[in-house]
Amino acid sequence: MTERPMVYITSASLKDPTNRRLCRPGQTNVQIMTLVPRDLAFWGLHAGGPAAGERYRTNPDYLARKADVRDRLLALAEEAIPGLRDHIVHEECATPITHERFVRSTGGTSYGIVATPDQFALNRPQYQTPLPGLYLVGASTIAAHGIGGALAGGRACAKAVLRSARSSPSVAP
Repeated sequence: MTERPMVYITSASLKDPTNRRLCRPGQTNVQIMTLVPRDLAFWGLHAGGPAAGERYRTNPDYLARKADVRDRLLALAEEAIPGLRDHIVHEECATPITHERFVRSTGGTSYGIVATPDQFALNRPQYQTPLPGLYLVGASTIAAHGIGGALAGGRACAKAVLRSARSSPSVAP
C-alpha cells in the first residue's frame, strides 16, 4: 500500500435515504475505500487464509495492519471531510481477509472473477447463456466489477431477459 493511496468516499445513506437499515435517523453511513494488497503475508497471515481454516481475528499482526490502513484512510478522508473522526459513532473495517472469511472469495477479489486483461470485457461471461431461460448477472459478467459494473450489468441483463421474452412465442397455460 502506498503512503498516500487512492481513496474513494461514498455515502450509502445519502444515495438511499429511506433505507433505515443503513444507519439511524440523523446519522450518515460513510464508506471509505481503497485498493490494498491481497497477499496473506501483507496482512500477517501465513497458513492459507480463512478459506484454508486459518484463524486471524485475534492475530496481532493482522490487527496492527488493519488499524494502520484504517487510520491512513481516515486521515485522508478528513482532508475532504474535516472533523470526520469526531463524529464516528460506529465503525466497521473490512479487508480482503474479511471478505474471504464471509464469501470464500480468495485472492483479494471482492468483485467476482479476477480483473485481469485476459478476464475482462468480452472474455467475461455474457448475460444470456446457451441454456434457455438461464441468465447471469453480477460482478463476474461482461459489465465488469464494482458498483457501476453491477448496476450496468443488472440493467443490461434485464434488457436481455425482456428482449428474449418479446421474441419468444407465448406459451398458453
